Amino acid sequence: MKDITKEIKVLLIEDDSDDSLLAKETLDEICIPKFQVLAAEQFQEGLKILENEYIDVLLLDLSVPDGHGLEMLSTIKETYPHLPIVALTGLNDDTIAFKTIAAGAQDYVVKGFYDRNSLSKAVRYAIERQRINQEFEHEILHDYYAREIEFFRQLVTRKFPDLTYKTLKKTNPLAYEELRQEYSELLDLIVLQPEILEAFLNEHEPDDQDAKRFHELKHSRIHEKDIASIAAGFGRVDATSLDIVEVHYDVLKSRMENSEPNHMRAFITEGRKLLIELMGCLISHYRKYCVEALKC
Repeated sequence: MKDITKEIKVLLIEDDSDDSLLAKETLDEICIPKFQVLAAEQFQEGLKILENEYIDVLLLDLSVPDGHGLEMLSTIKETYPHLPIVALTGLNDDTIAFKTIAAGAQDYVVKGFYDRNSLSKAVRYAIERQRINQEFEHEILHDYYAREIEFFRQLVTRKFPDLTYKTLKKTNPLAYEELRQEYSELLDLIVLQPEILEAFLNEHEPDDQDAKRFHELKHSRIHEKDIASIAAGFGRVDATSLDIVEVHYDVLKSRMENSEPNHMRAFITEGRKLLIELMGCLISHYRKYCVEALKC
């Protein structure tokens, strides 16, 4: 849980001046933790504050005039997926409460029916629930990432069951590091294109149209020759598909350590495509080499 000795920065979006004053005064009465409250009377005003300020938790009145009820939660979650939200509602209704939580809020408070203890708990628990959710997402993605790597390792070893080859990482670490750096830069170039990254940040599952558009976006900046060039680099040092998997593993591991969950998802998804494409290019490189050798 957030360190209770640290100040918690709250954004309050509430159009009713009396309700806004009550919420601020209630939070001001609390000594531990201390709350700093920024207030906005309109939803759009609140969004501007979010653009310019780091906010620990949002208190959102679902009835502000320029908002559209639960749609506001979706709007905020699209841009700030990890922002804890406590919804303020004037209705003590279980159905509304369920819909509010389902729409993305971590908790809800009925206006006029809270005191400093209940409001403080709602805010702190919202922050804690969001933190736990993020950790859970990380665990799921790390598990998925581990299974992803194991899949490719098994794919290679099944194809070459008697492989006793020593990996490039051990036999030629300098060449391995150069190829790893090239692969890392190419993967970053693919994933960090704004249009591609935005889809993953918004937790949007690409459909067929998106996949086609992403392919066009990638290859507008990344040509097949870039991938073929890296494949040729592997070929020059007599590398195998297992070496490509090991490079992919190391690059992906470095990205997993300091990435947000949806960044991780982007690197896993796009990395898988790049890995398969690079393996195919390496096979083509060796096939071409063998054909040329036979001609000699």
